[in-house]
Amino acid sequence: MSEEALGISRVVIDAQKPREISIVDLAEAVAEAPGVAKVDINVTEVDARTETLKIHIEGFDIDVEEVSDILEEHSTVIRSIDAVSAEKRRVEQSQG
Repeated sequence: MSEEALGISRVVIDAQKPREISIVDLAEAVAEAPGVAKVDINVTEVDARTETLKIHIEGFDIDVEEVSDILEEHSTVIRSIDAVSAEKRRVEQSQG
């Protein structure tokens, strides 16, 4: 038996972080969030103390609030959420 589940599958975030924070560490931390399968981070602007980032997150049923909390824990501020995709997937239900 199966049913459809709706979940967030892609999020694009415009964010800003201190230069001292590694984008490698940030990507690994975000990848640990529930539903996240892939994280791409691109630095789009650099100034003396900060870097502006475009963060592309893919997966299924991404917990956007958890992603936001992880970014905050890493001193990263979300400036805007620039894109979001949601999709339905078939989920097999075990009978028991």
